[in-house]
Amino acid sequence: MRIFVFALAILIAFEAAVSDDTDDIDIVVIEGGLSGTGTTTRYWDCCKPSCAWIENVKNVDTPVNTCEADGETVIDAEIQSACIGGKAYMCSNQQATVVNDTLAIGFAATSFTGGADTNYCCACFLLTFQGELSGKQLIVQATNTGGDLGSNQFDLAIPGGGVGIFTEGCETQWDTPSNGWGDQYGGVGSDADCSTLPEVLQPGCHFRFQFMQGVSNPAVTFTQIECPAQLLSISGCQLNSTSTTWEVLTAPSPPPVTGTAVNPSCSWEANVPTVWSCLNDGVTKLQDDNIQSGCDLEKDGSAFMCSDQVGIIVNDTFAYGFAAVSFSGGVDLSRCCPCMLLTFQPITLILPYPEVVTDSRPRVVPTNQWGNGTFDSIESADHCLKIDENLQPGCLFRFTWMKGSANPPVTFQEVECLQELIDVIGSSTGRSTTKDIHFQRKVGGQSGTGTTTRYWDCCKPSCASSYYHDPPVASCSSDGVTKILTDDESGCASGDAYMCSNQEPYGVNTSLSYGFAAASFVGGVDTSMCCACMLLTFTDTEIAGKQMVVQVTNTGSDLGVNHFDIAIPGGGNGIFNQGCTNQWGTQAFDSINSESDCDNIPSDLQKGCQFRFEWMQGASNPSVSFEEVTCPGELIAITGCQ
Repeated sequence: MRIFVFALAILIAFEAAVSDDTDDIDIVVIEGGLSGTGTTTRYWDCCKPSCAWIENVKNVDTPVNTCEADGETVIDAEIQSACIGGKAYMCSNQQATVVNDTLAIGFAATSFTGGADTNYCCACFLLTFQGELSGKQLIVQATNTGGDLGSNQFDLAIPGGGVGIFTEGCETQWDTPSNGWGDQYGGVGSDADCSTLPEVLQPGCHFRFQFMQGVSNPAVTFTQIECPAQLLSISGCQLNSTSTTWEVLTAPSPPPVTGTAVNPSCSWEANVPTVWSCLNDGVTKLQDDNIQSGCDLEKDGSAFMCSDQVGIIVNDTFAYGFAAVSFSGGVDLSRCCPCMLLTFQPITLILPYPEVVTDSRPRVVPTNQWGNGTFDSIESADHCLKIDENLQPGCLFRFTWMKGSANPPVTFQEVECLQELIDVIGSSTGRSTTKDIHFQRKVGGQSGTGTTTRYWDCCKPSCASSYYHDPPVASCSSDGVTKILTDDESGCASGDAYMCSNQEPYGVNTSLSYGFAAASFVGGVDTSMCCACMLLTFTDTEIAGKQMVVQVTNTGSDLGVNHFDIAIPGGGNGIFNQGCTNQWGTQAFDSINSESDCDNIPSDLQKGCQFRFEWMQGASNPSVSFEEVTCPGELIAITGCQ
C-alpha cells in the first residue's frame, strides 16, 4: 500500500588500478563544511553528469569533464547528454581507484537536500564506512545529482552498479541491453560478471567486490574536505577560490498577505486562503498582492507556480504532494489549502487541497515561465532531464514512486496538514500572516555604515542601461507605466525614457520597507553594484531600528562613499531639475515640505511621497548600517533586474 500526503495547494579478480601518484593524499577538512551521517547506493548510467552542465556549476571555474562515446575523448561542455539525444557521456576514468587497503578515491552523485541538488557540485567528501566496512574510507567528488536521491545520499559511480532510471546512456555508448549490465537497479551480481563490461570499466566494477567486499549500500559518516589533486585531474572540476557562501538572515514579520491574480488558483485574493507564488525562476517567493498570473496573456503577468510544490517521497509507500481539486465538479474554491490522505487503489497518497483553475484564465503551455513547450511532452524519466533542474525531482516522482501509473483511482479522507506541506505552501490555511521574511545575506558582500539622502528626479536611472547591467533596470515612457526600450535616451537628456512610477518605496510592515536607491560605495559614479540589494538599518532619528531593503537602480557624481540616495517622489530633483518638468509638466516635485504637499504631484506617486512622512515619520537623511542581501522577488518584479 502506498500513501502520499498531498498539500492541496490549489495551488572491482581485483584489478582496481592503484596509481603511483595516489600514495600521498593529504586530507584537509574544510572548517564549517558539510558533515553528518548518510546513505550510499551505486550507479553507472553512462549519462553526462549533472555537474558537467555549465548552468549547474555556480561555484566552479569549469564543469565536470564529459567524453565522446569512446569514454576517453573529452568534449565541449555545451554538448547535450546522450541520455536525451546528444553525444556526451560520462568519462570512463570517473570510477573508483584504490589507494591502499583502507582508502580509495572516486566519484558520486550526491544530494544533501533530497532530490536534485547542484549546490555542492565538485565539492569533495571523506566517507567513513560503517558496519562491515568499518575502518575503510572513500574520498568522493560530487559530479552528479539526481531527482531520485534522498537527503545526505551518495550514489557511488561504480561501473556495473546499475543504470537506474536512465536506460539510454549505456545502451547507446556500449550497446548494452536496455537494463544495462545485470539488473537495472543494482547492476551485476558477482565479481565474475564484471568481465561482461568493456575492459576500460572492469577495474571500477571489481572495486565493488574487492575493496568494498561486495557489501551493498553501506552506511557512512561524511565530512567535507579539500579535493585531492588526483580527483581534480580526472574530473577537471574545482571549486573556485571566490565561491560565495550564504546564510539566512531573518527580518521582521510582515503583515497579513492575501495575494491577487497569481497562479495557482489558491494564490488569488478572491480564493483565499492563499499559497505562495513565485517569479519565473520558480524559487523567488512573491508577497505582492498585485502581481498578475504568468498565464494571463492580456495583463503581462509575472507570477507562477513555485517549483517546490511537487511530489516528495518519504518512503516506498508514503509521499507528499499538491493537487488541483474539485469536490463538486468544475471550479470549487471552497477547500483551498486543507489536506487529504489519498489511498491509491490498489496502491496508496496525502495532499492538501490542490489548485483549481478558473474558467476565465487561459490554459497555456508554460512557455511564459521557462521559454519552451517541453512540459507537454514528458513520456519517460529520461525526458525529465529536459526541464528545469528544480522541477526534475517532481517529474521523476511520476516514474519512480508512482511507477509511471497513469491516473490511478483513490479513496480519500481529510486529515490534519503535515508541517512538511505547510512549510512549502505557507500555512495549513494559506500563507501565514506571521511568516518571517527571509533574506540571504552574502558573506563577504558589501557592508558597513553609511549616509542617506532622498531624491526623485524622474530621469532614466543609470542602471537602466544595458551597458552597466544586463538585464537593466526598467525605464518607462512619460506616463510612468509603459516600459520602453533600454537604449532610449533619458528624458533628462532630450530623450523619452523616465523613471517608472512603481519604483517608489512602500512599507511591508511598521518596521520593514522596500524601495530603491541611487548608491555609491566609492564616491561619485559607481555602477559596480547595479541591481544589488542592501538591507539598511536606520541608526538614528525617530526611525532608529527600522529596516529597509533597497535595490540599487541608480548612481550619481554627487554621491559620497557608502551613500544611499533613496528614491522618494517629492524628495527633490537634485542636480537634474528638468526631468520631472519634462515628464509631468510641473515643478511641484522640488517643493514637498509636508504630507499634504504630496497631493500636488501625480496620483501614481503620492503613496511614495507619503511614505516619507508616514513610515519614515518625516526623518530627514538618517544614518544607516548596511549589508548586502539577495533581492526580494517583489523588487525584482518591479525593476526586472537581478
